[in-house]
Amino acid sequence: MNQPATSIPVATPTPSRPEAEANASVRRPFCGLIDPVLVNEPVLFPLGSSVSVEAARGAWVWVVRDLCSDLISADGVANGNFAATDLEPLMPEVLARMKAALEKIDGDTEAMRRLRAQSGRENFRDEASVVMAALRARALLQLSWYSASGSLSATTPPPAWTYMVPSLTRRSPSSWR
Repeated sequence: MNQPATSIPVATPTPSRPEAEANASVRRPFCGLIDPVLVNEPVLFPLGSSVSVEAARGAWVWVVRDLCSDLISADGVANGNFAATDLEPLMPEVLARMKAALEKIDGDTEAMRRLRAQSGRENFRDEASVVMAALRARALLQLSWYSASGSLSATTPPPAWTYMVPSLTRRSPSSWR
């Protein structure tokens, strides 16, 4: 008659649906426009122009949620329907809003404290400046991103530019005198 009680295995916490969607929305910060400069922490030899993935995610959430909620659809970002082609025309306005917000925060210690708390990063102000610099140089980043294997350097043009153009005039070396 003595039966052991049924045991309930310890359940691992699984994120709720909205939380999982929120995590999906920041998987590729800024729709992949600054992917070439993103690095995973810990960084052994940090460069001034590299951005940690966590800092970029924090900046992306800050932009989507606080600065550009009227320009960028949070639902579109969460669903994966907001792409780099959608973000590119908005970049001048996004950068202007980021710059204005950071200038405002620089003069207000309480606002700086709140931004650090929201982002969860102590040096978010400096990291946001590097993110803005990367966004300004996104065209150059795309040129250097064409070779994931490293066979092309940052100065090598992308494959579409590697065709030869014949010279318009051809003179013999004897006519150079």
